[in-house]
Parts: sequence; C-alpha cells; structure tokens
Amino acid sequence: MPVPSGSSTPSGSGSPSPSGLGVTGDLVGDLMTAEPVTDSKGSYLHMTISPLSAVYTSVDQATVDGSIAGSDWDADELLGGQRFVAQFVAEQTIDSVALDNDKAGWTDWLSTVAPRYFADPLPSALNTPADNTDRAIPIFNDADDSTPDLVRDGGPRIDAATISIDSLANSPREGGEWLAVDGTASVTYRLTDASAVANLVSQGYDPSTIMTDFPDLADGVDGHYLVDFTFEYQVDRIEGNWIIRDWSLTSDASIEGVSQA
Repeated sequence: MPVPSGSSTPSGSGSPSPSGLGVTGDLVGDLMTAEPVTDSKGSYLHMTISPLSAVYTSVDQATVDGSIAGSDWDADELLGGQRFVAQFVAEQTIDSVALDNDKAGWTDWLSTVAPRYFADPLPSALNTPADNTDRAIPIFNDADDSTPDLVRDGGPRIDAATISIDSLANSPREGGEWLAVDGTASVTYRLTDASAVANLVSQGYDPSTIMTDFPDLADGVDGHYLVDFTFEYQVDRIEGNWIIRDWSLTSDASIEGVSQA
C-alpha cells in the first residue's frame, strides 16, 4: 500500500506550551513527537501539538464569530483557548492511550487522563455511551473495539496529521460564558497489512477473499488507517486553568485501499 507524503505530558490546565515552545521532537504535519509510551501491544512515541503549527501560533481573525464581540473573551484568551483545544486534539482526541486499546484503554484514560481536562467531579456524560456505541466519545477511543491495532515499533503511530480551527464563538451560560472551539482534523495512522486484514475479518469479511478483493493488502507494502474528524470543544477558564465543559466529536474512518461502503 502506498505511503502518503507527508508530548509533552498532557497538561490540561493553564496555557499549554509544548516543550517550552521549542521544537525538540520530529514534526509530523501539525504534530510533534513527544514522550515514549509502552503498552500491552508494544512501544510508540506519543504526539503533541507542534508550536510551529498555525493553530498554536495565532488566531485567524476570520474564525472569530460575531458573538465574541461584547463577551469576556479578549485576544489573549482566544489564543489560549485555541491552544488548549489544539493540544487536547493532538494529544488526546487523535493520539490517546485509548486510541486502539479496546475497553481497557478507555477505562485507563477515564481514570488517569480525563481528570486533567474536565471539571471535578467528572461530567456524567463521560460515563454515558454515545448513540450506537458502547462508550462516550470525547476522543477517538476505539468505541466497540473497532479500531485496528496500529503500528508499535517505537516510532509514532501517526504518519501525517493536520488540525484546523474553523470557529471561535461565545457560548453564554447561566453564571458565565464558555468558549466554543470548532474545527477539523485529518489523520493518517500507520497500519500493517496484517492488522488491516485482521480488522476486516473481525468485521465479518471473508478471509479467503480479502486479498483478491483488496489487492493493496497483498502488495507487501504496509498502509494506513485514514480518519477525518469534526470537533467542537466548549471550554472554560477557572482560576487561570482551562477545562472542557462540553464536546461534540464525529469521525469518518477507512482502511487505505479498502472500500467499506
């Protein structure tokens, strides 16, 4: 299958500053390699937001909704909220410990990571399954254990990624205001042909015909798991710390070279 061209520890509070704003890891699109992680499937490099990425560097004024005028969100807070969300998307939405680790990974994320980003006590919605799945979806978290096992070879699980912020809007609430940060992300995950085949078999595909039906899985070149995301995170700033109050996340995933209509 053809190869497309192409963290710091989650902070969850205050204004994130990956690696002190220095570029110390390898750049992967809008992301940067960060700390090594070892789990039951092997080792990989976790990702964070690149401090050189557009979403970290500045606010595009074209994305500032008219509702911001007259609100409490000033220019510094708009950039701070955007950075917080961009870092959360990079480190958690698209590259968390729950990414391809089944229900155990999700349970681990809820107990060890979620408290860094959500108000205490955690929102009950984190324990409420989204429609047609077995868990909440504030991040891409292998719902229904449907994500294929991604590459574990000590490098990143991601070959390419872009994150865009499309809108910054005021969301008035009783007693205050939240900042709604909307955007999209596109991610190319690393996937072996063997893992792709195993995933298709688990979905009910005939193992005796997969190679002939999808010749890209038999070409000797490992491929990718392609996912496009649309997100909204509504965030709040409490005593200088950013937290997530509400979220919406949808995704469209496919195995490269495989038609799954």
